[in-house]
Amino acid sequence: MSETAINTAWDRIEAFMRDAGQRRKYELREKYEHDYVSDMEGSWKRGRLEGVEQGIKQGLQRGIRQGRREGLVEGRAEGRAEGRQLGIAQMAMNMVRAGTPIATVAQMAELPESVIRQMAEEHGIRLP
Repeated sequence: MSETAINTAWDRIEAFMRDAGQRRKYELREKYEHDYVSDMEGSWKRGRLEGVEQGIKQGLQRGIRQGRREGLVEGRAEGRAEGRQLGIAQMAMNMVRAGTPIATVAQMAELPESVIRQMAEEHGIRLP
């Protein structure tokens, strides 16, 4: 850059610095741009935080709904299995009370004879 260009630039800077109105306009413009950038950064951060919070909230709600559904399905399955086991146990004890041989009861209930004997004992049924 030539010395003339540098001198011209310095002259303009000095003139600008002496003109309070021009300097004030410049400062206000700089302040506006700085504030705008700060506001945008703050808005972006708030928006991101709100998005994350909303995502977590929605994820939790979906997880709770899915957990409830799965819990109900699992609970029903467990309830059915437990009900079948109770039904088999009642049937086996009724057969033992009726005098059916333990081997036959065990075969019909698909349980080991030792389990049938233990259940009979727990129900106060005397075996021969």
